[in-house]
Amino acid sequence: MSNNTEMPKLSEREQLLRQLDETEAQIARLTEELARRRQATKTADAAPVTETVDNELSAVETTQKSVTTPAPEEIAPEATPVAEPEEFAPIEETPTEVTDDSAETSDAEQPRRRKSAWVTIVCLIAVLALMCGAAYLAYRQYIYMKSVPHYYTLTDTTLPPSGLLHRQATPLPYGSELLMHEYGDTWTKVTIGKKWYLPCYVSTAMILDSGDFRRLDSIWGDDLSKSIITTARCRRALLNYFKENDLSTDWKVYSRDTAETTNTTFFQRVVTPDSKLLDFAVIIENKKDTARRCLLFSFDTKEHPCLVFDMPAPQDGYIRLVTNQGGAYTVLYDNDTAPATLPADTSATSPATSTVGSVEVDVLRQNVKQDARSSNPEFQYITF
Repeated sequence: MSNNTEMPKLSEREQLLRQLDETEAQIARLTEELARRRQATKTADAAPVTETVDNELSAVETTQKSVTTPAPEEIAPEATPVAEPEEFAPIEETPTEVTDDSAETSDAEQPRRRKSAWVTIVCLIAVLALMCGAAYLAYRQYIYMKSVPHYYTLTDTTLPPSGLLHRQATPLPYGSELLMHEYGDTWTKVTIGKKWYLPCYVSTAMILDSGDFRRLDSIWGDDLSKSIITTARCRRALLNYFKENDLSTDWKVYSRDTAETTNTTFFQRVVTPDSKLLDFAVIIENKKDTARRCLLFSFDTKEHPCLVFDMPAPQDGYIRLVTNQGGAYTVLYDNDTAPATLPADTSATSPATSTVGSVEVDVLRQNVKQDARSSNPEFQYITF
């Protein structure tokens, strides 16, 4: 008999457990439904729907609490009729207007999205236009720099600071590339190398075009000669002589260390003792047949060169002294070679003698009238 009374109790307990499982499953389903609706509803209009689902979830939780599993000691020893489990009515989903609200929101955002798209397109077009403009300007500048004449500095110099564009002194070593923009008789507007945005004015007498510069650069037989013959007037005198006599590139100037008392160059007042500028004597040599010639140049107040004499020089030896005795010039060498003397009448009729005017016009391509400040290195450049 005891076995028969326990069976209904176990059956009742299983029913209660099954009912509890179903309740928990329903709670989980409602929780998922609530999460889905909260995710879909982003506006304040969906608040009533959320409140309805929260009420349903609270009712289900209350039912879960009321349905509890009885403890074994609470079950009466006598068999009691098992109540039929209460069937929960299916929760009817309340129709919401989430879809309509979402549609309204999408309709409101469409103009803003279109505006954002147009703004992006306009910005891209503006950036592309700027890039094309910059590329075009760079190309034009490249073509312009290729087309303008290129000039080069005749000697080492320094561009002094002046104005906002040149705050510091700019060194211009021998052979600095200059782009000529406006050629003038006295001053020429140029830019230094690739700095096309920094124009300045340079003395026309201090620059050479590319052809003359290559010719002058071919005269140097060594670096010592360039370091000894540093003034623009002496370098221009050599250039004039080589161009007028159409000498080949085999003729060069060779020098030795300045510590020696004699050299292939000689600087002293020979022609006019009271001249403000030193006269310039130099020995040029043909590297093929070792022929040598001695030249003497004088300069007027505007530094225009004039060839005084051109005579053969011994194959060895250096200039010790050059003298002038009433127009008869004598060159003394350090190797005990007999002094070379040029009579006064011979120097005046020498075919190698050149005049100032024609030489200067040929070099500068115009009759350049350099002002008096050109004799002072501090005023050889101006800027703006």
